[in-house]
Amino acid sequence: MSDLRVTNLRGRTAGSSPTLPDGAVVTGIITATSSIVGSAVTINASGISATGVITATSFSGSGANLTGLAATANVTTNSLVVIGVSTVAAGSTSAPSITPTGDSNTGIFFPSADTIAFGEGGSETMRVNSSGELLIGTGTRTANGGVLQVSNGITFPATQSACSDPNTLDDYEEGTFTPTLQFGGAATGITYGVQLGRYTKVGRLVTATFAIRLTSKGSSTGNATVSLPFSTDEYALPHLNGYPGVAGFGSIGSLGFSAGSIGAAGYLTNTTTNAYLTNTSLSNTSDIIMTISYNA
Repeated sequence: MSDLRVTNLRGRTAGSSPTLPDGAVVTGIITATSSIVGSAVTINASGISATGVITATSFSGSGANLTGLAATANVTTNSLVVIGVSTVAAGSTSAPSITPTGDSNTGIFFPSADTIAFGEGGSETMRVNSSGELLIGTGTRTANGGVLQVSNGITFPATQSACSDPNTLDDYEEGTFTPTLQFGGAATGITYGVQLGRYTKVGRLVTATFAIRLTSKGSSTGNATVSLPFSTDEYALPHLNGYPGVAGFGSIGSLGFSAGSIGAAGYLTNTTTNAYLTNTSLSNTSDIIMTISYNA
C-alpha cells in the first residue's frame, strides 16, 4: 500500500487514542488539534510544550516569541551570531556581565551609565568613563585631568623606540650616572672625592646635574671634558653652573658647557672668553657642579 488516506483516526473505544506500536514515518505535514507524545511533550494549536530536554540538529525560525529561558546556563552553543542589539546585565567588579569560560571574575562590566569597565581577578583594572576619559588602575577621575589618567605612572621601554612624529612622546627616563673628568681625552692619575650625577630624559631632551670633587687632577693635559649620560647631537644649553676651585673664577663663576659632536662628553668652557678649560684651569682639589640641558 503506497498511500493511506483517512478522515479520522480514533482508538478502538470511544474517547481513546489510537496506538501505533511500531511507530509511524510521515513525509509531509501533520495537522492536529491536539496530541500528547509520551508524558513530556504536548502538541496542540498553541504550539509544542516540552518538559525536559529537546535535542535538535538545528532550529530555524523567528526568535521574536522565544521566551521562558531562565537565568541559568540553559543555552549552550559553539557560535552565536546576533543580528541586532544584545542586552546584558550591568555586572560588577567581582562578577562581570561578559566573561570567558572558567574565569567568572574577569571580563567586562558596566558600573554606571555610559561607562565601560574591565576587571581582572575580581579587581577593576581599567574603565572608559562617560567623558571619554581612559582611567587605568583607578576608577576615580582627576578633576580637569587629561583624557588618559593612570594611578601608578606610565612605563616606557628600557630601549627607546624612536618615533619621527613630532607630537609623540617616545621616551621618559630617570636615573643616575657617574661623571668622569678627562684632559685631552685621557684621565691618567685623576682621583675623586665625589662623583655624583642624576638625569631626567623626556623625549630627546636630557637634563643632567653632576658634581665632581677632585683629590688629584692627575698628569693628563689638554682640554677638560666631562662625561654625559647620553650622547649629544648638538650644543648643550647650560642651566646652572658653578665650580669652586677652578683657577681664575673665584668660588662661584660662569662655567659653560659645549657638547658639539663629541659624543657622550662635553667640553668645559669659560663663558666669558668662550675658551676651553684645560688641566691648568683646575687644581687638585677643584669642585665642578653643573646642571645642563641638551638634546640627545
